[in-house]
Amino acid sequence: MKIEIILLIISAVIFISYITTIALRFGIQKSISESYYDLRPEWKFVFTLTLWGFAIPIMIVGNSFLFFLAGGLICFVGAAAGFKDIAMTYKVHMVGAYGGVLLGFVGLIFDLNYYAMPLVAALAIIIMWFNCRFKIWWIEVLAFSTVWIGLLMSNI
Repeated sequence: MKIEIILLIISAVIFISYITTIALRFGIQKSISESYYDLRPEWKFVFTLTLWGFAIPIMIVGNSFLFFLAGGLICFVGAAAGFKDIAMTYKVHMVGAYGGVLLGFVGLIFDLNYYAMPLVAALAIIIMWFNCRFKIWWIEVLAFSTVWIGLLMSNI
C-alpha cells in the first residue's frame, strides 16, 4: 500500500474518531471548534492533536504549496483552540479555518484539476447554510470530506 493512502487513512481515522466521540458524548456542536469548550481541561489538548493529526497528512499527501498552506492553516486552528478567550486567538483561529478550507478547495481545482468537487461542495454549503441545523459543523465535515476524497482519488 502506498504511503499516501496510509497517511490518508490515518487522517480520516483521527477526524472521524474525534467527531464521532464528540457527537456521542456531547451531541453535535455548533462547530467542531466549539467542542474544545466541552472537553475537560485535562483533555483539551486532544482538540489540537486531532486537527494536527488530520491536517499534517493532508499537507504531505497534497504535495503542493496550496495543500501545504491549507493544512498549515488548519494546524493554526488547532493551535488557537481557545478562540473565545482572546481577540487575537479568535482572528488566528478564523483565518486558519476559512483559509484552510478555501485553499483546500483551490488546491483541488488548480493542483488536481478536480473542478466539480469544490463547486458541488460549495453548492451544498450554500444549501446547508439556509436549511441545516448545526450548519457550521456539517460544513466543516463536508469540507474535510471533499478535500480528503479528492486527495484519495488522486492517489489511487
